[in-house]
Amino acid sequence: RSQHAGTRLVAGSMLARTQPGPNIDALLDLLTVDEHLINRQFVQRELRRSLDFDLKAEGYQFYNSRTEREQKISLLRPKLRKLAEAK
Repeated sequence: RSQHAGTRLVAGSMLARTQPGPNIDALLDLLTVDEHLINRQFVQRELRRSLDFDLKAEGYQFYNSRTEREQKISLLRPKLRKLAEAK
């Protein structure tokens, strides 16, 4: 939630890698609303590693428009919450 894009990049990447469970909603929000493409890219990559779930294969692309990202994350959120809770 920092105003500094670099802080969001590092924090999002580390939380996705090490503690996705309790932070999944904040991470999914970052994938939806963060205006910096690289922040979304890094969080997507780390969630793929930590949850063993490929968002790209499910139709989410970090470079899509905000509306497209919102729609896809809205559909995937329940599934990702379950995966994150199991970790």
